[in-house]
Amino acid sequence: MNAKSKFRFLAGLLLALASPGFAQADSSADRCKIEAKPGVDWHGCDLSHEDLSGVDLRGANLQGAKLSATILRGANLSNADLRGASLLGANLQLVNFSGADLRGAFLTKAQLGKNNFEGTLFEGAYYNNFQICAAGSVGRCK
Repeated sequence: MNAKSKFRFLAGLLLALASPGFAQADSSADRCKIEAKPGVDWHGCDLSHEDLSGVDLRGANLQGAKLSATILRGANLSNADLRGASLLGANLQLVNFSGADLRGAFLTKAQLGKNNFEGTLFEGAYYNNFQICAAGSVGRCK
């Protein structure tokens, strides 16, 4: 390989490494490994079958996250963004959802009980009994 070919190869490699798609893939993998804490950014992460009992995820970005069969019993998800998240079959008993955004989330077959839904947005959510929550569903699925 001559010097000109090496330069082109290295320039192409650097361009690929600097591209947004490549950087996003790396940061996404790292982002999904961050420990549970208020404000964590886990959007699009697959956390299915995890035990997140009692975690404090106030204000967390869980938009589009996969939380199927995840145990969130007693968790604090107040003001969390759960738009489009999959909570299929998740244990959501005693969860504080106050002020959370569940629009378009999938809650089918989720275990719900003694939850705080004060101010929670439900519009377009697929609720526990396969009901799609109507426009204006705040605090409960209508």
